[in-house]
Amino acid sequence: MRQKVLIVVVLAAACVTAVSFLAASRSALADASRPLPTPQADEIVLALKVMDDTALSIGDGLDPLPTTTTSAASTTTVITTTTIKVTPIPGTHVKGIPKQIILTNNHDEFQHSWDNVNPGVGKLFFGDQEMIEFVRTFRPDVFPKFNELIRIEQADLFRYLAMYFYGGIYADVDVVCKEPIETWPRIAIPQLLPPDSPDAKPVPTMAELDFMIGVEFSTPQDSNPMQFVQWTLASSRGNPLFLHVFEYCWQMVSILPRGVARAVVKRTGPIAFTRAVLDFIAGHARPQGMVEGYPKALLPPKELAEMGQTLSLFTTVGELRGVILPYRSFGYHASHRPSFRSPYDHLVEHMFRGSWQDQV
Repeated sequence: MRQKVLIVVVLAAACVTAVSFLAASRSALADASRPLPTPQADEIVLALKVMDDTALSIGDGLDPLPTTTTSAASTTTVITTTTIKVTPIPGTHVKGIPKQIILTNNHDEFQHSWDNVNPGVGKLFFGDQEMIEFVRTFRPDVFPKFNELIRIEQADLFRYLAMYFYGGIYADVDVVCKEPIETWPRIAIPQLLPPDSPDAKPVPTMAELDFMIGVEFSTPQDSNPMQFVQWTLASSRGNPLFLHVFEYCWQMVSILPRGVARAVVKRTGPIAFTRAVLDFIAGHARPQGMVEGYPKALLPPKELAEMGQTLSLFTTVGELRGVILPYRSFGYHASHRPSFRSPYDHLVEHMFRGSWQDQV
């Protein structure tokens, strides 16, 4: 029987004056050159379940404290409580996608796949209340309004902030992991040149990448020329791309009325996410700019969905190296029409079991 570990994470930081991000210009938000906000409390405790029954891989940014461990043993279970400290990241970007997996709203049918495929990798579980406390801690300036949003919009905004403050891999409750995360770049990054070509470059590792974002649709969706996946994300810590995504979606929450499912995808969901990512790429890739709402630096949508593309973004925190993954990596589902299917190289599979539309 799987043993589960309850990790009590103590978040400690001195109080500082909250910074208002909404008053900044879009370019300033995109570059995220200012220091990050720190928690506005002396001590806030979050309960995060770790789905691995062995040691937690602390990873970048999870600093172990001197710990006391207590065990309550019975004939079937052992419950262990450990204290570790999670500190806000510094005002500079931390290179590389850390080997940690962020999961929400436990669903054993699918989420055990992350355990099975990635043994020994730290997995942080956030329930609804933990997501709320996370935002209260790291973005007290937006918390009152955030607390009034429906749960799916809270979950959307949480994932963008979690990628920014923690980094690692984020996955929705109904996403199945198909391949070990350390193999993702080698499987997904296109080999545009033969391996023996003098111009061929080695495939970057997770430690050398700052983001991985997948294609969902290569056809127009609403006002966007294509659509990215946001049920699985990968990022380095302090990545200004994900701060920009959060701030863009927060503006949409303030501008667009809520009340129907279509509003959710435009306010915080994939339509808003895609537009924010396209805008950031257009402003920070080479060449800069857009043509008909699509970055000049990206391959055409159909070619991007088929091949994927490595990409460098130039920001005030330095060069961000990342990958736009082909459709087959994150976007695949067996129910899609045959022209969308691919029999190989699926990193995850989205089972589309979410019930978010019931909340609207």
